[in-house]
Amino acid sequence: MANSVIPFVAIGLIIARAIRLDAIVAVAITFGATFAGFNTGFLNPYTVGIAQTMADVPLFTGMLLRVIAFVVIVAVTIMYTWRYAKKVLADPSKSLVGVLEETTDKNDTDMHPPFTRWHKIILLFVGLCLSFFVFATIQFQWSINHMAAFFIIIGIGSGVIAGMNYNQITLTFLDGCKNLVYGALIIGVARAILIVMENAQILDTFVHALSIPLEGLSPVLTALGMFVANGFLNFLIPSGSGQAIIAMPILSPLADMIGITRQVAVQAFQFGDGFTNSIFPTSGPLMASLAVAGVSWVKWAKWMWPLLLIWTVIAVIMLSFAVMINWGPV
Repeated sequence: MANSVIPFVAIGLIIARAIRLDAIVAVAITFGATFAGFNTGFLNPYTVGIAQTMADVPLFTGMLLRVIAFVVIVAVTIMYTWRYAKKVLADPSKSLVGVLEETTDKNDTDMHPPFTRWHKIILLFVGLCLSFFVFATIQFQWSINHMAAFFIIIGIGSGVIAGMNYNQITLTFLDGCKNLVYGALIIGVARAILIVMENAQILDTFVHALSIPLEGLSPVLTALGMFVANGFLNFLIPSGSGQAIIAMPILSPLADMIGITRQVAVQAFQFGDGFTNSIFPTSGPLMASLAVAGVSWVKWAKWMWPLLLIWTVIAVIMLSFAVMINWGPV
């Protein structure tokens, strides 16, 4: 779930400050890590699951190649982030946004509080709750709305364990909300373009227009063209599930006509949808995460662009290979 990463950016800031790194590292180890996995999630129900359903491909088939893509993309992302962090540690002037310093303001939270028994109990409680949420997501089909409610329950329960009264729990909750309200507003604004296109009834026309240039290409170039077209489409439809529902009914028959498997079309969609979420300003989770971290989009784009190019090269190689082996639902 992509949106759930936003609160963890604040935790990333604490970690980055403690080891004297910058806010870009904080975003990279939270938002960046989440989307490296989301982009290639071999069990992602919101992209692979819906796309395969729309394309009449057996659910979650083609696992081996997707697992390889997942491992490669995540490993490359870790190495890229690690190299930047190492460079900043060696020379803070190399930071794009300035190194975070530990605060000494008496009004700020102490960075090194004692780790008490109650802290351990709270961590255990939160861990058990999150484990139950994973179980409930699979067993009871919980959605992001359930997550929002469940996180409030976790917060209240943690406050009770910590010995807070209801006033302290409420004030602490509101204090945390102050860092997230701006991000929530950004998500709403980022989705405005999709709402306008849906109400104007021009979304399907735009998607169809993107597919027309692909009709005369070779199978390999068609697969790569699907990847590129879905990348551009993601600027207008940053929702993975929404884009799958709109794009796959067009890409599936196009794949049949050109002579590539629908499994390849699904993967081209997943790469195209996922990668650009990490840089397009219409991505609500991205802009909200940057807002929480206090990083400008320009600075993030400067950091992210080389990694996006590396991801693209990997996608081109894997899609070309998938076409050559006639990758099907295995």
